[in-house]
Formats: sequence, C-alpha cells, structure tokens
Amino acid sequence: MSLLNIGVSGLLANQAALRTVGHNISNADSPGYSRQSVEQATTTPRFTGAGYQGTGVEVEGIRRIVDEFAVSQLRLDSSVFQELETFSNNIEQIDSLLADATTGLAPGIQNFFGALHAAADDPTSVPVRQLVISEAEGLVQRFGTVQTRLEQHNSTLNQQLDSIASEVSSLARGIADLNNNIVAASGRGQNSAPNDLLDKRDELLRQLSGLVSVNVVSKAQNAVDVFIGSGQGLVVGDRASELRAVPGETDPFRKDLAFVNGNI
Repeated sequence: MSLLNIGVSGLLANQAALRTVGHNISNADSPGYSRQSVEQATTTPRFTGAGYQGTGVEVEGIRRIVDEFAVSQLRLDSSVFQELETFSNNIEQIDSLLADATTGLAPGIQNFFGALHAAADDPTSVPVRQLVISEAEGLVQRFGTVQTRLEQHNSTLNQQLDSIASEVSSLARGIADLNNNIVAASGRGQNSAPNDLLDKRDELLRQLSGLVSVNVVSKAQNAVDVFIGSGQGLVVGDRASELRAVPGETDPFRKDLAFVNGNI
C-alpha cells in the first residue's frame, strides 16, 4: 500500500465525516431527527519483513446517536401526560357546570327546599305556595340546562374520538410503510441501519404515544411491532390495523373505540 493510497483513504473517510456533519447541521430543526456520527476503523494491515504495517482508514459505519431508553421513556411519559391532561380538561368542564354558584344545581335545590320549608310553616299562604311553584319551575329549567350542556359535551367527546381513531389509523399506516421501507433498506445495506427512516418512524411513534398507550417490540432488520390497549397489535411488520369510533354497547349515543383487524 503506497503512501498516496493511505492518504486517499484518510481523505475519503474524512470526506464522509464532513458530509455527515453537514447532514446534521441541515437537519438541526427537522422533527425527530437524531444526530449521526461516522465510525472509522483502521484497514487490514499488510505484513512486511519488518512486521505488520498499517494501510490507512475506512468508514466502518454511520451511527445514529440515540438513547433507546430515553426514547421509550418519552413515549411512556407522553401517553401518561396526554391521558391526564385530557381527563383534567374534560372533568373541569363538568365540574364547572355542576358546581357553579349561579348556574349549578346546588343553588336551585337549596332555594326549592327553602321554599318548601316556608310552605310547611305557613301552608295556607298563597304567596308562599306560588314561591314553591316558581322555585320548582326554576329547578326544572336548571336540570334542563345541565342536561343540554352534558349532551353537548358528549357530542364533543364523540367528535374527539372520531378524530383520534382517524389519527391513530393514519399513523399506523405510516409506521407500517416505514417498516417495509426500513426492512428493504436494511437488506440492501447488509443490515446497516437506514438512520433517517428510523428517525421518521420514531417521530410517528412519538405522535402515536400522545394519542394512545403504545408498546413497541423490536424485530429483525430494524422492524418493530406496535401494540396498543391491552396488547392488540396495531402494527405487525408491514401490516396495519385500524381504530374506529362506534356506538357504545350500553349507550349508542356515547361512542367507544373499536379495534379492527386487517391490512389497511
């Protein structure tokens, strides 16, 4: 191996490193992008009469700098946070409706029973009787208002479930397509990881974890399976299943999420 060839190997290796640095800088603001690093290694030395002599350097691989534990924990924390935030937002609306000092049920009930006590003390008084009727009508109106607001809130929740089901199904299709592309790219690259595709898939998994609780299982050739709920397979290899919002079994006006198997 001539000195010129050794120098060329160093130039090529560092040229690859510079391209990778440029790629990192260009994607600094890309959602889900993970920094990449070029791994260099010495080439096979050549035996000479004086012993083994180095022949230069080569690029051994391009590694994605990512902490899988941190990525998994982020998915878990995103699921828990979104679950609690959604619960908090919805329960606050119900609480403000029922516990409000002016529009809630408590003031109307108190006024009604106050009027009943007054009527019990003076049952022959016409004004007191009229007060009882008036407070009863007001209480009925309050119940009607609360019922209307609860029905509106239920309709909003049904729309949210429709939206969630559509988003989950769309993300599942995207993850399945990326699984297929990643397996193909890994095969062409002799199991070298297609880093940019892995970043895109991790970003979709992060978005999915904000909608439902997910469990990701790694497979051969950098593929993953994705399970949701109590273990239903949303994505298995390059096949995706679907979520749909369907009428509830106990109340058809309250939708539930149903898991639909099949390739979509």
